[in-house]
Amino acid sequence: MIDWYIQDFNSRIIVNEDSTLDITETITADCGNAPNKHGIFRILPITATIDGKKVPIPVELMSITDQNGRAWKYSEKKSTDTIIWQIGDANITVQGVNIYKIRYKVKNAIRFGHPEFDELYWNLNGNFWDLQTDHFIAEIVFPETVDAQNATVEYYAGTLGSKSKDLATYHWKAPNILEFESTKMLDVREGITASV
Repeated sequence: MIDWYIQDFNSRIIVNEDSTLDITETITADCGNAPNKHGIFRILPITATIDGKKVPIPVELMSITDQNGRAWKYSEKKSTDTIIWQIGDANITVQGVNIYKIRYKVKNAIRFGHPEFDELYWNLNGNFWDLQTDHFIAEIVFPETVDAQNATVEYYAGTLGSKSKDLATYHWKAPNILEFESTKMLDVREGITASV
């Protein structure tokens, strides 16, 4: 039995017309009775390489709370390419199920370089997890001008660079709302990237 894993990872992504994303992630993690656990690390890329050039993707944290709106203690570290939120108190251990609700804004998430279309290219859950994820679901809400009739959907699942499709599926749950869902457990370092 795994004693430290993500039971459920739910992401809601609002795509704004100014090319920013408003993201709310609700992560339910279970560490059972494992000793010396303090919380989770959420790691996000803050750069992307497009046509050989490194482009900044600024990330602004809005809040990190539990399911009742109480703030979790956290620290933030930035490197050249990533931002890390270490969520939890170094002086307090956690056990059992804990819920982490992370709200943040992302800039430059839409790629405008193609002459025929604009593209949302986003890793929905991230490839930096050292934990397995039992179930993942993401709801992407586009402006009303983007819908199932005029958008092309592509996705990649697995470890970084994988082109596999067997870990996830998608459907339009409303004209402008696209939903991705895992079809099996996501292993360590496995992510789902959407290209719309």
